[in-house]
Amino acid sequence: MDLLEHLIDAKARFLEAEARLTALAATLPRAIDIANGEAELSPEQRAAWDEPTKEQQHLAAEIQTDPWWADVDQAEGRLELTRQARVRAEQQFADREKVK
Repeated sequence: MDLLEHLIDAKARFLEAEARLTALAATLPRAIDIANGEAELSPEQRAAWDEPTKEQQHLAAEIQTDPWWADVDQAEGRLELTRQARVRAEQQFADREKVK
């Protein structure tokens, strides 16, 4: 299946934003504590959360509305896109780590 480069790139960026959110979530107060009024997010924490969340929303819309999907099996396309994007995201992460 020939995936378009811009879709692989967008999905890789989506996965990177997801990883940032996962890492950030580990540093934030628990949702139940916020809901119970026992903790709250600072404006800085909320902004740090909102940025990758908005990025994911934008990228999801970009991916889902691409005309490429009209010509492929949806399930197979999603699986292959995710597979290739994970490979790319892992490679980009490794490249960034080498620079540090």
